[in-house]
Amino acid sequence: LQALRQKGFSEAALAVILVLHQVLKEQSSKRLMTARREFHQLGALLVEPLGGVWALKLEHMKQLQSQGSDGLADDRLWRLSRHLDGSFLLLLAQGFAHLHENPSGPQMIQLVKEQVELLLALLR
Repeated sequence: LQALRQKGFSEAALAVILVLHQVLKEQSSKRLMTARREFHQLGALLVEPLGGVWALKLEHMKQLQSQGSDGLADDRLWRLSRHLDGSFLLLLAQGFAHLHENPSGPQMIQLVKEQVELLLALLR
């Protein structure tokens, strides 16, 4: 995830995010209490690095929108966004016992709100 933040969004980044998304989906589907605790531990470890990559993607999309760039039509960007959004939302929704107890919890929720506003603006 650190390399994604430094090098940007490429096909390799898409592959990493796709694998991460599949792992998080599998982990979040488990219902046993021990599996839930493991997912909460995983969430605590992944939320900051994944949140950083997710925020970088959000800023990149905002820049493309403000420039009126055709870059927003890039299929790779939308596939990356879909899997990155899914991964981040899985972590926020199920990766914490209590998201509000995380110091950056409110900031992460604000980023989700900004992402939704951006997507709604793009659909208009």
